[in-house]
Amino acid sequence: PTELGEDFENFISITFYCVGSIAIVPSFVSFYLLAMKSSFLPMDIRILMFNQQIQAFFNNVHFCILFTPFIYPYVGGGFCTGVLCKIGVKFHFSFCVWILSTVLLCASFIVLLFARYQSLLPPYSRIIRKKITLIFFYVYAHVSLLLIPILFFLSETPQNIQNDIVNVRFSFRKSQISKNY
Repeated sequence: PTELGEDFENFISITFYCVGSIAIVPSFVSFYLLAMKSSFLPMDIRILMFNQQIQAFFNNVHFCILFTPFIYPYVGGGFCTGVLCKIGVKFHFSFCVWILSTVLLCASFIVLLFARYQSLLPPYSRIIRKKITLIFFYVYAHVSLLLIPILFFLSETPQNIQNDIVNVRFSFRKSQISKNY
């Protein structure tokens, strides 16, 4: 039980499921358009756009259907009502996967933006990089951003310490409120 109320939690969960399910349709349309109707784009841009669409699809499905979080930033925690949580996957693990999918989506956007910039430069430009340098940049952009979810995954605080932090925080706050009144 939380302070949100069961009806509100059910409403939010159903809303997340609906939004996530509806968003799958445009994702499949994007996959189709990228596969069948994007022959006018250079092959490397098409591959990067396909990668970005895969990352966006994964992020959407995980966040809206599999995870469905209720995050309480004030206490640094939360709970979830998604499919993964209903089968017993821990909140921390699902949160790490969500951070991972968001970071990979950001990396794919950075890489696509850089590749598009490179393709728009004139052939005689000194800024154009060789193919091996571009591939190194693509890999580096993804790997460097992977440090964020890895560090978060390794920093899971045990449940008893989390409870102590919340108890100390709220007992301090209650004492401050009682002093003011």
